[in-house]
Amino acid sequence: MIILACLIPEEQGDVTAHFTRWPLHITLVPWFEISGEKLPKFLTGLESIAHNYRPIRLNQAGSANFGAGKTKVTLIRPTSEIISLHQDLLQAIVDSNALLLSEKHTGSDFRPHITQRADRSVPEDKVITSNKLYLVAKEYPNQRQIVHSIAFSKARTQA
Repeated sequence: MIILACLIPEEQGDVTAHFTRWPLHITLVPWFEISGEKLPKFLTGLESIAHNYRPIRLNQAGSANFGAGKTKVTLIRPTSEIISLHQDLLQAIVDSNALLLSEKHTGSDFRPHITQRADRSVPEDKVITSNKLYLVAKEYPNQRQIVHSIAFSKARTQA
């Protein structure tokens, strides 16, 4: 499974056939494995985390090329809120005894970004808000399915 924040709302149960057809998103936690019996408690923990965060504002911070294939990405300013959310989600994985498949790009190596697609990208200077966490499972070698989504629900304080 993987935890995302999508730029456009998606529906639980939605399936994408190939990574290149995924919705534009920021990966908050990379792929991990969790046993079926631990999933309900893990989901309760995710809900508790999401209820402690407002919808996440994703402010662009330029572009870069990642990886050997030089994948073009839009960098997201690593605000304290995004970093804190990432850390809380990692802790939920540890607390549930799930197995993080790679620690690469986590913790101090977390670089929030949106992978651009040939047919989709984020307009420059646009501030995007993500309203939900999405838990996505790998169903087949090239299919992904949204198995759970949770709205961020912390109320904004008024000035």
